Amino acid sequence: MALSEDLSLLIYNYKLIYAKGLNLALLKSGIVLAKEEVIEIMKNMPVFISTDFFGLRFKDVASYKALFTQNSSLYHLGEQTITLKVKSLKGISDRTSNLSVTSNRLRHTALTRGAEKGLDSAQLSRLTGVTEPAARHYVDLDYQSRRLIDENYLANQFLKNAFAVPVRSLDKNDEVILGSNFEKIGGVKDVKACSQCKTKLGRPIGCYGCPSFRPLLDADHRTVLDQANAKLSANIVHLPSSVKNRSVEKLERQIDKIKITIALCDELINQQDRINDQ
Repeated sequence: MALSEDLSLLIYNYKLIYAKGLNLALLKSGIVLAKEEVIEIMKNMPVFISTDFFGLRFKDVASYKALFTQNSSLYHLGEQTITLKVKSLKGISDRTSNLSVTSNRLRHTALTRGAEKGLDSAQLSRLTGVTEPAARHYVDLDYQSRRLIDENYLANQFLKNAFAVPVRSLDKNDEVILGSNFEKIGGVKDVKACSQCKTKLGRPIGCYGCPSFRPLLDADHRTVLDQANAKLSANIVHLPSSVKNRSVEKLERQIDKIKITIALCDELINQQDRINDQ
């Protein structure tokens, strides 16, 4: 799984809460440690620890440390518990509206992102726990191959899951998506989801393909396409190679969605014109 600013912040906040909980548990036993010592003794503790641990009492730091070694499994959350929690997570996907977050999905994402960053099959195997021959498939599946798969399946999935048919006009209470010249591009079906959007591409480029986006039938989507293509060209030239592939791939996929929107709008307009001419 690729590290991002949001993910790094999430991990940091989790470790911070964990450290505070551990410190409180030790204080209840009359053990006072500096922050640096608490962080140090966390190293052998489970990443996901059972809440039963925080009800324990210790005679001293040595008795606490004896509970946790590199090979101990004490107070680790059971696999079934973690699996049930993961199943309750709601992921966001630009391919499907019903993304299921599973260990296989997380492993696949980690393998794909690792291969994109140039890790070899041995490194991918150690990172994810899969066999080296299995990891080699992700190394062999190069960027162009992934693009070919995207191009073959994107349109069908997009039309099936992405958004409702483009509309002639917006409801008066709809939030409006504006273009660079403050022209209306579309509306929003779910304002709450839109306000929590994590897309890094911004409006309106990042809106295409979102289940909450309602594109206007006669909006100037071609100008948005030109802007997206210009942004793609700039990224190819100026971004460092370490982040270029992922950024370019995401933007290229978004450009495909804008093109599909344009084609769909053109088709609907032509159908309406043919009806009016009859």
